[in-house]
Amino acid sequence: MITRDFITHEVNAEAQQLAEPDGFSAELRRSQIPRLLDVAEVARALGLPKASIYRILATKLLKAIKIGRRLKVSEDDLLAFIQKGGAGLD
Repeated sequence: MITRDFITHEVNAEAQQLAEPDGFSAELRRSQIPRLLDVAEVARALGLPKASIYRILATKLLKAIKIGRRLKVSEDDLLAFIQKGGAGLD
């Protein structure tokens, strides 16, 4: 006999599988994706004008990726740049 609890369990399991088809929870996926900062956020973090950030990015001392028309810097790359003390900007 099929009970209401059985149906509820099956529906919930199917809904979860549809929401997480690869078996990874949304929280796990979120923790694996690096936070990306835009140029204005990087400028605020370093206390520099945006034009200076664009110059630093042009020298490739700080890595950026282009998403559409926007440049994004991973938080990890920014922290590495800061730890190096901006080495190479001389």
